[in-house]
Amino acid sequence: MNNEVKLFLFLMVLSITQGCSVAPFTVPSGGTTLGKDNKVVRLNVLPTTAASIGYGASANVDLGATFESQIGAPIAVWGKHSLLNQKAGLSVAYIAGAFGGGDNRKGFYIAPTFGYSSEKVEWYSIVRYNDVYWEGDEDAVDGESIRYLDVFPLDRKEFSYWQIDFGGRSKVAEGRTSVELGVTCVYYKDEYGCLPIAGLGFGI
Repeated sequence: MNNEVKLFLFLMVLSITQGCSVAPFTVPSGGTTLGKDNKVVRLNVLPTTAASIGYGASANVDLGATFESQIGAPIAVWGKHSLLNQKAGLSVAYIAGAFGGGDNRKGFYIAPTFGYSSEKVEWYSIVRYNDVYWEGDEDAVDGESIRYLDVFPLDRKEFSYWQIDFGGRSKVAEGRTSVELGVTCVYYKDEYGCLPIAGLGFGI
């Protein structure tokens, strides 16, 4: 197993045990948008704790920001453009975001996202490409391995991986509140892992 694979798997383990990940897990989902001038706050507890705010910049465009409770406290800014924006039936959009965490991690993601809405539930899927630049560990000393698991050398890495989300968002409280449940699966070379998604959304 080379160092890139070890690094990726190490950070995936920390995402479960200490709330650290490579790219943000929390991204906008579904093919529909919020609608012009509408706002929503979303709070996630899985796979990491996160808070995000979205704003309907136009009928088919949302803009927003996300903060995840991870090592390095990454913040992401994102945009979403709906190509087929239907409140009932099939919807299609694409999302793009850029993120940074502390001084040693930054990157971007892009993805198509698909949704199918009924009166109460929007089912969604996302196929996301993540690109990450990692600068190593500041606490390692001159050629010694990173102190956490004694497996990573102190050097810079740039790597990319795929992530697929499936889930559903149920509307409650006259549509002002939503409950989201799903699963996210990460694929890097020959390795993969899946984690649950759980969160709440509130119209403001």
